[in-house]
Formats: sequence, C-alpha cells, structure tokens
Amino acid sequence: MPDFTISPIDDMEAVVFGSFKRARAVLGVESFGMQVIDLPPNAQQYSEHDHADSGQEEVFVVLRGSGEIEVDGERLALDPDTMICVGLQP
Repeated sequence: MPDFTISPIDDMEAVVFGSFKRARAVLGVESFGMQVIDLPPNAQQYSEHDHADSGQEEVFVVLRGSGEIEVDGERLALDPDTMICVGLQP
C-alpha cells in the first residue's frame, strides 16, 4: 500500500466561516516543516529522495500551474486545488 494521503482542498473540513480548511487532519500530518520549491515551467525532473529513515513527512501544494508527483511508482496529478502528504501513514 502506498505511503501517502491525497485530498482535494474542497473535500477538507472547513471551520471558522468556511475559511480554514483542516488539511493537517485530513492528510494525517504529525510533524511540520516548510520549504518552497519554485520549479520552472515544463520542468521534467526533481531529485528523487526518500525520508523513510528520518520519519519526516512532506506535504506538497501547487500554488500555480499543475504537475504530477510519483509516489511508489504511482503518478498522481497535482493542481492548486489538491494537496498531498507523503510519509508516515499507516
């Protein structure tokens, strides 16, 4: 079973007048850090890596454009309406 959770943002529980989406709960995020990866249009490659030994999760959010992410051999579409958490899911 792949080690990721993916969810459309609109499917996340909304609180406080519908303005706050509970991404952490839906994605099962337990620890959090943040970086911005600014890829050029039509980028074909990002360095493959694995955090299985570090216990680190990664959450990917596309701010502009769209793309795909490959997790355990499965290619998943990402766009500004979808988030994915990779790592630590049971």
